[in-house]
Amino acid sequence: MAIYKNHRFDEARPLRVSFTGQPAIDTGGPRREFFDQVFAKLADFDNNSGFCQLFEGPPTRLVPVYNARIAFSGLMKCVGRIIAHAIAQCEIGFPRLSPVCYWYLINQDVSEAISYANISDIRDISVADYIRKVSPYPLNI
Repeated sequence: MAIYKNHRFDEARPLRVSFTGQPAIDTGGPRREFFDQVFAKLADFDNNSGFCQLFEGPPTRLVPVYNARIAFSGLMKCVGRIIAHAIAQCEIGFPRLSPVCYWYLINQDVSEAISYANISDIRDISVADYIRKVSPYPLNI
């Protein structure tokens, strides 16, 4: 995290990855494995690892946790830098992110992003139940 919090961080600079006890030349495979493990750790909030929960929701439609302390700490910006670095270095992103969040980050257009929304993107259970009750369409999760 210290690397990604540094204001001099350059996402175009190649990341060199080596795993202890595993001989490999980093031609892309170890880098992809590294980012995959980082993203799995960010998405796994049931492991009680001591790392704060940044996302919530179903494993394939994660949305950021609504928490002012996390937002003001710069941690989500740091996570964004990690995702941008993974895209620049390995052409992989954060595949567990909800499409509504992805489209909002790409276009910053709420009306377009909301078209990708699903009932499972609503984290407030009472609001989701109300939407299920008033919706004229069957809502599947």
